[in-house]
Amino acid sequence: MTENEILDDMLNETKSIALEIINKLIGYGFRNQSKFFIEINAIYSNYMILTISYFCKKDDYLDQLVNNKFVNNLVCNILDNMIISADCNKYSGFLATMKAKIYIEVIIPLLWSTEKEHENFKTHPQEFSSLLIDTCEE
Repeated sequence: MTENEILDDMLNETKSIALEIINKLIGYGFRNQSKFFIEINAIYSNYMILTISYFCKKDDYLDQLVNNKFVNNLVCNILDNMIISADCNKYSGFLATMKAKIYIEVIIPLLWSTEKEHENFKTHPQEFSSLLIDTCEE
């Protein structure tokens, strides 16, 4: 790995931890109906939706998700925030206004499969089923 790649991984790991903390704080705020946390999340989530949307437009986004655990953690934390936000009645209106963007630019690309996955499914269907079961158990 180059020095830039090492630095990038370190920064991504830091961002992932920061996002995990933010998600916990916002979850706490939603459970306690804290106006402060709801307003903070409104600002934060808008940027996170834009960030993940931009990420999913990159040509190599699937490779990054599979091969870089730090990028994967970042994306998972952003998705976690969207789940937390969807559970808050006061905030769900914002997500409703963004639903087309979320479906088209985030969810559909993340559900996309690669040519390699198609080939593995055809040649080793039992391994594909095992992976699916393992993933669902996580």
